Amino acid sequence: MVWPLGDSGQLSTVDTSAKLAELRAYVETLQERLSIVTRLPGIVLGTVSPAEVPSGYALQLSFGPLDAKVRSMRLAREVKYPLLLKMVQRLYQVGGVLPPGENPRAAITFGPYLSTDLTAALDLVVRGVQADVLSLETGVRILIDAGFPIEDATLEVERIRARAVPPTPTVRSAAGNGEGSEREDAA
Repeated sequence: MVWPLGDSGQLSTVDTSAKLAELRAYVETLQERLSIVTRLPGIVLGTVSPAEVPSGYALQLSFGPLDAKVRSMRLAREVKYPLLLKMVQRLYQVGGVLPPGENPRAAITFGPYLSTDLTAALDLVVRGVQADVLSLETGVRILIDAGFPIEDATLEVERIRARAVPPTPTVRSAAGNGEGSEREDAA
């Protein structure tokens, strides 16, 4: 490569390092502005480390604007999703995959858009069901919402109930109607 020189025949350099620091600082300002305008928290953009957040509650509160944004985006398209599914069903009917006739009702259910703590969700359900403050059905729905790979909630509840071990009979109940209670007392 040939570098053309000026009339003086000298090659000089231009020091732009002083401006680079300003540009880097401006990038941080732009990222903060982007976080506010787009309603994306700094953790989602990668500008804030989770270790820098004072508590889990503060972290959860920082997702408030993003949560509102996701809900509004889903709400705006809520009417369109059933129409999309209805169109797909009709295409399948025309193609012979589904029988002609009335279309079954279909819906799209969204899962969580943020990663969830599966261990905490499982612990919540176990404690809630054992304390009888949650039904088994509600517990399974919580696990599905948390991201556990459960296909059918009703079938899962039936499987859990089928695996439930009945309590072992005591010696008195095995003897029936109090018979043998004298033997237990004597022994």
